[in-house]
Amino acid sequence: RKFVQKLTLRNMNENQFYEVLGSNISSIRIKKGLKQEELANHLGLSRPSIVNIEKGNQRPTLFTVLQIARFLNVEVTHLIPEEKRNPFEGVSIFGLGIDKAKILNENSNVYTFLQSI
Repeated sequence: RKFVQKLTLRNMNENQFYEVLGSNISSIRIKKGLKQEELANHLGLSRPSIVNIEKGNQRPTLFTVLQIARFLNVEVTHLIPEEKRNPFEGVSIFGLGIDKAKILNENSNVYTFLQSI
């Protein structure tokens, strides 16, 4: 039997982070019966961009991840890889309880941001 370690934010690398993020986006989108085209149109992106985000090949900005969460009507924590302790515990994302500059910077790297809190 091969031991498979569960990936968490603390033990995954950046590529793995974006693969899990993309997979979570895809799973939630499909469960809600939404098409990639609908998400793309809402975000002002192309369908191939959504395909690449969902495969982990394209790294969305923090701002884009927030927009995706809003469109899917889920908390952003449902999109990020699971962690035993939720990094956003007690923090309001949509109420902007986190430093606004970090959230609103469209060039923010999600992985780096999460590592910093």
